[in-house]
Amino acid sequence: MEDATRRLTELLALGDVAARDLWHRDAPLLRPLLGAAAERLDAEIERFELEEALATLAAALPPRPLA
Repeated sequence: MEDATRRLTELLALGDVAARDLWHRDAPLLRPLLGAAAERLDAEIERFELEEALATLAAALPPRPLA
């Protein structure tokens, strides 16, 4: 699941519309992790509001431990 969130984050940050295809493929895995934010993320990706989707995804993900 970490690979999916990392790749989605990368594509959204690049403004790459391939993020939509990745989201469609991985949404069933990511929805439980993202909770209520998944619906908002879905809508933003569908409207190609990729900057907003990136912010939504970042806010919904649990904090990563410092390495």
